[in-house]
Amino acid sequence: MKAAIYARTKSLKQIDKNEKITEHLSYLEAYCKQQNLKVVRRYYDIGKGKDYEAIGWKKLLEELESGSVKVKRLVCSSTDRHSQNIMEIMQLIQRINQRGIQIIFIDEQIISELEIGYRKK
Repeated sequence: MKAAIYARTKSLKQIDKNEKITEHLSYLEAYCKQQNLKVVRRYYDIGKGKDYEAIGWKKLLEELESGSVKVKRLVCSSTDRHSQNIMEIMQLIQRINQRGIQIIFIDEQIISELEIGYRKK
């Protein structure tokens, strides 16, 4: 089954220091592999605060809603990386589900477990 993945880090410090976004995408890909999902598109954003423009997220939504990217699953970092507002998250899930796409949020615990397995290889 085809999937898209989305990762976000909140600051440039994280990406400069640990290449967090690359690692995070790798963990999401590892999860997809474990679940027999074929990753066909990768999206990411770096930023936080009121001036944050989620260019990758906007592109993801645009491509999913236009049908230019056809997937059945969207695997994302945990919900707190998208919003602290539960209503916004619910609206997001509904918006994605209306396109026949299941959205899966991977929390930090799963990422940590994947990181352990990823680093052992």
